[in-house]
Amino acid sequence: MKIGIIGCGNMGRSMAKRLLSSHHLSVYDHYPPMSFLKEYPEIRSCQDPQEVTANSELIFLIVKPKDLQRSAEQLKPHLKSQHILISVLAGVSLSQLNQVFGDKQLILRMMPNLAVEYGQGVMGLAEHPSLPTDVKEQITQLLSPLGLVIWLPEEKMDAISSLAGSGPAFILMMIEAMVDAGIIMGFTSGEAMKIVMQTMQGALQMLEHTKKHPGELRWQVSSPAGMTIAGTQVMESEGVRSGIMNTFIAAYQRAKELSPLK
Repeated sequence: MKIGIIGCGNMGRSMAKRLLSSHHLSVYDHYPPMSFLKEYPEIRSCQDPQEVTANSELIFLIVKPKDLQRSAEQLKPHLKSQHILISVLAGVSLSQLNQVFGDKQLILRMMPNLAVEYGQGVMGLAEHPSLPTDVKEQITQLLSPLGLVIWLPEEKMDAISSLAGSGPAFILMMIEAMVDAGIIMGFTSGEAMKIVMQTMQGALQMLEHTKKHPGELRWQVSSPAGMTIAGTQVMESEGVRSGIMNTFIAAYQRAKELSPLK
């Protein structure tokens, strides 16, 4: 498929690298240079959004919400009815997108996370009432190399932005803290990192293969009067569980505040 990407920051670059093997890509960014293209000469570097639209069937708009109006002014005159426009703008609803782009072409809304570059991302797409089933299946298949594709009611898009979009940053902070703890206990940073990463992967495999509740698996590791339950007690007294929940809820509330159109 002919795919265009407008906005080549971290997310745009990650998606381009992953989709390149199966599709023809044209990209544009308002803030050149796009130095990553030196490694990928097969990606077409465009001088303006008009050139992207002329060489694309499906266009990902991956700009900051504050740049929506400017992007719409550049894109709208060149969009045709056959174009599919997928917005990756946090906090900008489908109705708001239709306000600035009109209803000439199909507009979808997607919230991915950065793990798409490695095929392990999560992509939430807002259900669209006029999206034909065959097009929905085509888009799902197109995005599947990036990771898990989930179609959601639009009211859940801010929630998946928090849980999956911001989630990797919070998980990385937890990993960083675990590595620091390992260093305190005498491991080198490299040794601690290997141990923590394998421990994380092992815990995820346990969840995936057993299909058990996390609490049930945690109890299996917790011997009576043992070290695990002692550590668990400290986590509870320090409010770690509620702190994690409040962290995601804060990101969720911020997602609701990000819309440039009120």
